[in-house]
Amino acid sequence: MRDAGCSLCTDAIGLDRLDGFLGALAGAGFTHASFSTLLVRELLAAGDTAVDRAGALLGARGVRPDWLHAPFRESRLHCDGPEGEAAAAEVLRVLGIAARLGARAVVIHPLDGGLPPEADPEAARARIIGAFRRFAEAGRGLGVPAAVENLFHPVDAAMTFAALEAVPDLAFCLDAGHASLAGGWERIDPFLPRAVALHLHDNAGGADEHLPPGEGGIDWAAVRARLERAGYHGVIGLEIHFDPTAAGLPALLARARAAVCAVRGD
Repeated sequence: MRDAGCSLCTDAIGLDRLDGFLGALAGAGFTHASFSTLLVRELLAAGDTAVDRAGALLGARGVRPDWLHAPFRESRLHCDGPEGEAAAAEVLRVLGIAARLGARAVVIHPLDGGLPPEADPEAARARIIGAFRRFAEAGRGLGVPAAVENLFHPVDAAMTFAALEAVPDLAFCLDAGHASLAGGWERIDPFLPRAVALHLHDNAGGADEHLPPGEGGIDWAAVRARLERAGYHGVIGLEIHFDPTAAGLPALLARARAAVCAVRGD
């Protein structure tokens, strides 16, 4: 598989430990790092000085930013009025941070575990699609694609595909772990040519475990074949959960390197 390098997500690493993580990442041969919602929330709260510090750390370690993950817990993109506007404004701020850092994409969830019982599904769908139109336009202006992620909750998954169908210039983030849990790769395949980011992780088929690829039950040769057919030649992005302490990093990176080989078919 021809690609543009490999990345590992920061997961539970915060700004205080980012330099050590990036140094270990570079030493293990990773070309990129992706920023989890935890780290992105820190950058949102701390402002430009923290963003510039993160950019300086990336530059000093020779690691490039892959994707940034917009916060999504208790997402309010489906809401009308100030709540929905505040949720959209936060994503737009993340796009600005990503542009400042030179990241390749911002990954966005349309929902977080379905709609509340009182929500009007059609009105919520219209608001979410409207928000993603804004994100796609803003990303285009900033040079950072806004990418919607496939999810495994049925309502969330439906909103992802509704946004992709309604907004032709919206990019896609393939989450292979979610795809394996949800089934129905045929629903995902048409959008793979729009993939600009990958969330690659494994599971045993029962839960969203975020294991390194090759440590669960996903058929990575089949995933690789799908990406190759779609013409994906971007970064191989791992989104795995790990022990964030310095003591846990060597073992993590050994597993992560093996995971990259599993995806590439080396």
